[in-house]
Order: sequence, then structure tokens, then C-alpha cells
Amino acid sequence: MEVPLTNSWQKAMAGRLKEFTGIDPLTIDQQQWTEQGQVAKKHPLYRAINIQEASVFVDATGQVYPGLGLGRTDIQVAHPRTRYRYSRPSWLLLGGQRKPCLLKSAQCRLKLLLVQFNY
Repeated sequence: MEVPLTNSWQKAMAGRLKEFTGIDPLTIDQQQWTEQGQVAKKHPLYRAINIQEASVFVDATGQVYPGLGLGRTDIQVAHPRTRYRYSRPSWLLLGGQRKPCLLKSAQCRLKLLLVQFNY
């Protein structure tokens, strides 16, 4: 059960849906546990975790950890910090579905170069 918001913008879309239809939708927060700016400025719990894939935390009884959202959402998804390969975020490789392809330097000397790859 979500706690009502008390700030100036009042209800989010899920709150309006519940108000107008009586349906209490599942709400998911993917912002709180996501890399943003400098990790040193993030909450100490976020800095302490080291996950390899998107995760939802549960306690020993299997109950979803309410997170830092003070009950405003049902679930909080934690995302791993970005790792880089070839100076690009590794998530761009789609778990190995995409393969890096290095171009020869002679190919890159052109003033205009259009490269299209399909996978």
C-alpha cells in the first residue's frame, strides 16, 4: 500500500488511477537504485551493493524490501553501475547479442563515413 505524497505535485499517475477506478496498480521505482552522476553522492546502501544485473531485494521471508521510497511504490528495482568495454557502456552489447567491430584507421580517414551494422 503506497503512502500518499505530501509535496506540491500530489499524486502520480498510479495514484490517479486508483482514485478514479479503484484499481490499485503495481508501482515500480527504477530511479532510487540507479546510477546517477557521482556514485559518492548516492545513498550509502546503493554504494555498498555490487550487483551484476537488475535486481529486486527481498528479505528472509520473501517479502519485497520497501526500499528508500517510504512506501510510495510497491517495488524498487536496483540497477548495476555501468561498466565500460571499448569506451562504451557494456549494456550496449546486449549480453553478447551485439559484437564490437573495430574499423581500420584507413576507413576512418574519410570526411564522411556512414556505418550500419545489423544483428
